[in-house]
Amino acid sequence: MVSTDIKLSIEHEVVEFLPSDDITTDGILGLVRSDVCISQCTVNNIVPKCLLKGESINVQITTKDRSGKPVIPRQAVEVTLTKPDGSKTNLDVTDNRDGTHTVTANTDMDGKYQVALTLGDQEVPGSPFEIPVIKGLVKTLGKKGNNKGEFDAPYGMTLNKNGNVVVADSNNRRIHVLDHDGNWKKSFEYTEFDKSFLPLDVAVSADDRYFMTDWNNKQVVVSDEDGEVITTFGQNELKDPNSISISPRDGAVYVSDWDGKGGAETDKDGHCIRKYTQDGQYIKSFGKYGKENGEFKGPYMMAHDKQGMLFVADCDNDCIQVFNADDQFLYKFGIPGKEDGQLFGPSGICLDLDRYVYVSDSTHRIQKFDSSGRFISRVDRKEDGLNNPRGLMITDSVPMKMIVADRDNHCIKVFVL
Repeated sequence: MVSTDIKLSIEHEVVEFLPSDDITTDGILGLVRSDVCISQCTVNNIVPKCLLKGESINVQITTKDRSGKPVIPRQAVEVTLTKPDGSKTNLDVTDNRDGTHTVTANTDMDGKYQVALTLGDQEVPGSPFEIPVIKGLVKTLGKKGNNKGEFDAPYGMTLNKNGNVVVADSNNRRIHVLDHDGNWKKSFEYTEFDKSFLPLDVAVSADDRYFMTDWNNKQVVVSDEDGEVITTFGQNELKDPNSISISPRDGAVYVSDWDGKGGAETDKDGHCIRKYTQDGQYIKSFGKYGKENGEFKGPYMMAHDKQGMLFVADCDNDCIQVFNADDQFLYKFGIPGKEDGQLFGPSGICLDLDRYVYVSDSTHRIQKFDSSGRFISRVDRKEDGLNNPRGLMITDSVPMKMIVADRDNHCIKVFVL
């Protein structure tokens, strides 16, 4: 859980003490139990201007006497959290028995929160504190270029075992690795192939090998985490490899294959999913050009859920097709169109741990569906300015974030969900 600490001094009129013979010793650290002087009490940490949805606030209240010495109070220390929907929660306050009290307030929705602190029947000055909690676009990484941290038409991406973002920086002909804060770590590219290396997507295996689709050379390139080539495969089957995904069930490597063209110009012998072992042995293909169940017109990005079910963005059929772990068609969802809940040229796709499905399409937006295809919400806003978003990735961190390859803006955008 991410937390933000708060520091604030508070002043108020002095509260009269009980007579000295009414003050009792607690016996812990030599502190006394007594009424407090609220003008001497402090709340440690500065109230943040805003928090991200999912972050928490850690507050420590120090109760002191008139001379500024910590005391254990007779008065009850109470903290009430009011959420943006108006609901109120009395938070658990931990008495540390040393004159300090700590409390944690969690955020699970966006909007304005209020934190009210009281000692006995007196409210701490400035209370309730108001804290906006936001979601949506929070960071943009990179710009067009070929230097460190710059991109030219970023496409697919994934996370490695260290939580670093691994991006197929397609027009720069390289793989770009960023840390979880978006700082450049390393890049690697290849010059030993017949044609220039042109990566469209990347997947990372459980042992941190990188599997990259190389569109120009019609192959999959496998490297270690430093970019050293281990092997290549697929040259005998692949026509135009696009997306790549590794099944968590058996480690099989799935590659979507088509020429990127629509209509009469397309190679109708393609439009399928090809399946390999991680050593590059060809297992089979499934699907063909068409609009029936299990057929494709432009299979784009893919994503597996934790059970090994495969979700495929079927671009020119304007739908998402779902296959079980044995590669059998189960169902599809999506109504062609540009309104909420409809799909128009879906391209990017990913799933979170609760199996919600996130889809980017040619209307420059990202939508959230449940795993059966019921529309939940739109992730981005029009003013976020997405321009042909492609690769999507969900982090497991708190707050949960979506990382988007904003292809035609040549950058990576980060959203809090």
